[in-house]
Amino acid sequence: MLVQAAQSTYDGATSEEARAEHQYDTRALEASYLAGAQARRAGDMKDALMRYKSLAVDSFDGAKPIALTALIQLESDGSQGWYFMGPCSGGLKVEHQGETVVVITPSAPLGRMLLGRSVGDSVTVGAREYEVIEIL
Repeated sequence: MLVQAAQSTYDGATSEEARAEHQYDTRALEASYLAGAQARRAGDMKDALMRYKSLAVDSFDGAKPIALTALIQLESDGSQGWYFMGPCSGGLKVEHQGETVVVITPSAPLGRMLLGRSVGDSVTVGAREYEVIEIL
């Protein structure tokens, strides 16, 4: 669907109707920027989907340190949250069994600090401290 939207935007930007009516008319230029951004986003999503499809999911029993594919429960400032250490798409929020799971990546500050940590460890990112409660 995103690919179709990018193509539609591109078609609109390059159509005869998009031709500038005067020197300050930037509709076609703006539409071409939008089409380019949509095409890049579609490519990024396709790459992410392929990376997740080929991802070997590891099994964590709570004693194994945090690595790629770990599902991690953290506590910070009295509240708990779930995080999935994925290869890409950091910031994506997914609902699973009534819980919101946030995807983090090893290249993100929190992900980088969590790699190799175990249950009971704490990490500080910026002014926030996180404690590892559970690793699945």
